[in-house]
Amino acid sequence: MADDLSLDTKAEADATPEKALRRWLLEIKLAEKREKKWREKAREVLDVYRGKDRKKNSFNMLWANTEVLRPALYNSPPKPDVRRRFRQDDPLGKAVAEVSQRSLSYCVDAYDMDNCLQGDVLDGLLPGRGISRVRYVPKFKSVAGAEANAETDGDEEEAGATREEVEYEQALCEHVQWDDLIHGPGKVWEEVPWVAFRHRLTRDDLIEQFGEEIGAKITLNDVDDEDLNDSKHGDDLKDVFKRAELWEVWDKDEK
Repeated sequence: MADDLSLDTKAEADATPEKALRRWLLEIKLAEKREKKWREKAREVLDVYRGKDRKKNSFNMLWANTEVLRPALYNSPPKPDVRRRFRQDDPLGKAVAEVSQRSLSYCVDAYDMDNCLQGDVLDGLLPGRGISRVRYVPKFKSVAGAEANAETDGDEEEAGATREEVEYEQALCEHVQWDDLIHGPGKVWEEVPWVAFRHRLTRDDLIEQFGEEIGAKITLNDVDDEDLNDSKHGDDLKDVFKRAELWEVWDKDEK
């Protein structure tokens, strides 16, 4: 009987969406448990840095030392340098390298990479985990009629059909707060099976991301604040400040 109920493989554990959800919630809970002591210590370090208890920390040596180390580790945005690996006579390769270098230079300036790296250095010095990631963000547009059918070779069945094509695309540098990332077990990074990023979304964000039907059903976290809990504001106004906590999971095995 016990063997019949056991789930020995990931495929069996993820047989239905409900089972997959339970497994991932357990994965996240176990990951948080593994890092519990470190996260508690990291919050204590940040409280000291921010001078939370000023009576015990009238001269904040940690803040002073950190502010000295920060510019020594990082003081300006990087300058992209794209070159051909083998410098043979290749005008096309040279042109591609130059275009790539100019594109990266634009991204560094336009997408505020400096702010991301400043946050990474501070998180690396204090809690010990500095994270940024590059996120690909495409913007699509619908193309209809003759424009959409230009590549269909006159297929009558597709006459008048619409399709989506990329109108604009970005590669955004995004700082991740140190406690908004968790990952699966592994002695070295190559063994880590998955990573997850936490997001806190408003109702409007949920509807935009998942559609009206799903976004309207997700429960928002309550807000425990004496000003917001004041009865004169009403529950409707309090709801504006609520957020839903979601995890974006990247699973190496399932791609």
